[in-house]
Amino acid sequence: MNRRIAALALAAAALVGLTACTASPGTTSTGGTTASAAPGKGGDSAQSAAEACALVEDAMSTAMGGLGDTAAEDPAKVVETMKAGAQQLADLIPQVTNEEVAALLPDVQEGFQQITDVMDAVAEGDLSKLQDLSDIGASMNDLGKKYQAICHG
Repeated sequence: MNRRIAALALAAAALVGLTACTASPGTTSTGGTTASAAPGKGGDSAQSAAEACALVEDAMSTAMGGLGDTAAEDPAKVVETMKAGAQQLADLIPQVTNEEVAALLPDVQEGFQQITDVMDAVAEGDLSKLQDLSDIGASMNDLGKKYQAICHG
């Protein structure tokens, strides 16, 4: 049991690191969403990268909030949070009309779904899946660098 929780905590720590790739350096989401969400609602193709990035950052912050606090205590909550994050990204894709940011989201969403599947297996005791998490993490790291270059570069 402790091995399972330790493995899940390790995986959750990696996920928190992945989620941090979408955070603005030195900023918090305080009210910036309402102004930036409007262009996406109307399908405005002139949505700026900053507006698209604000949508992504707010969605991920909401979906992944508190993940680090629950990792060791409730493995099922980690899996549930990751599923919510993957779904949040899937729901967000049509709202992001900036071409650069929109091009990254399907791969990021797929990565979150893969992480969810691995986390679910680890929660069930299949520690052999931890290597898969490492591989997915490397791919997500590459996507995070591209995202950072577009959004904060």
